Amino acid sequence: MVLLAWAPAVHACPVPTVAQSTEVQRALRAGTDVWGNRLLQTRGGPTLAAARRFLPPLRYARAHGGSRLTASGVYYLPFAEPEGPRGAGTVALHVADGSEIYSGTTAGPSLVIAADGARFGACRPRLADGWLPILDTRDRGYAQESFAATIPGTHSLASFVRVRGTGPVRFTLSARGLHRSGNTLVRSGKVYVVFSVGGRFDGRSLTYRRGTPMSRGSCTRQGSRHSTLLPRIRGCVPRSRGTGGSGSTAEPRSRCRSRTSSTRCAHCSSRTWS
Repeated sequence: MVLLAWAPAVHACPVPTVAQSTEVQRALRAGTDVWGNRLLQTRGGPTLAAARRFLPPLRYARAHGGSRLTASGVYYLPFAEPEGPRGAGTVALHVADGSEIYSGTTAGPSLVIAADGARFGACRPRLADGWLPILDTRDRGYAQESFAATIPGTHSLASFVRVRGTGPVRFTLSARGLHRSGNTLVRSGKVYVVFSVGGRFDGRSLTYRRGTPMSRGSCTRQGSRHSTLLPRIRGCVPRSRGTGGSGSTAEPRSRCRSRTSSTRCAHCSSRTWS
């Protein structure tokens, strides 16, 4: 059984009309591929542009029993690096609105991202260049970039998050008992988070205050793994050359170029957030 549900947008994001929702439910109950059959009968065959007329952009997702799949209700993107023919052993679930990252499952350890006192809540998430496994989101003048990669020399999958903006940014972990050691958060000798300069840790959250003097890309030596691994992610995924190119969602990546903007970087080991 497939469940589709829309909830009121917390960040005033566009929501489907009643007519659109009714049409979706009618198609789901039809028992046949109503939309697919229509698309196959169109001149020139099915295209992404034509399919978009049937289904409005999805935002919310429900778990078994109709409960929210994530804390914000927004769907997630599973990021991982396959270790071989058997696939990946660990996944990082990046919520599409940029509000949270889960390790393994939505019941697992998590990292919450907030900007200017509120959870990050992008309305129009994008994959970098339209297809790469790098989540680009924007919310209230803030730009966020996140992805997951295996740390070189280990089998540990880590999530990388970078937020740009002029106001306060806060990263809150579900882990307890962490303490700061330089630019890392550790517990029992294990590193949980590596972060850029300027962050203040209060025992639970890592916060960058308004006006933190940082230039773009000024992460510390360990935090710079973000920029080191990003080209690897860009280079390891072959570009799709399907026939639907004309309807691609690819668009130029937006960059925050204000001289007053700050960059906050966090590198979080997804196996050690709990």
